[in-house]
Formats: sequence, structure tokens, C-alpha cells
Amino acid sequence: MSTRNPQGLALFLVLAGILLAFTGLAGAVAVRDNRLMLIASVGFALQVAGWRRAARAGGAA
Repeated sequence: MSTRNPQGLALFLVLAGILLAFTGLAGAVAVRDNRLMLIASVGFALQVAGWRRAARAGGAA
């Protein structure tokens, strides 16, 4: 099994996802507003999309 570090758009998706996930989660905990979890879930989805794109580019399963 080979892994490939994300590059280009995949790297952007992963980093943007991390930023959104952390911001949304921290905001939801700080102000106790569960609607901010939507931002976190979008961030998690972006991370998954970025890692899947990196895996597809590297030929990993």
C-alpha cells in the first residue's frame, strides 16, 4: 500500500477542510450553537475529498 502526500488542489482541499473543521467545531463549543457544526461537517467533507483526490492521483486504493 502506497500513500501519496497531497499536492495542488488536493492539498488545498485538505488544508481548507482542516481550517473549516477546526473553526466550526471550536465555534460550536464556544458559543454552544449546534448550527456551527454545519461548518465543521463541510470541513470534514473537504478533507475526505482532498485525501481521495490525492489517493487517486497516486494510484493508491
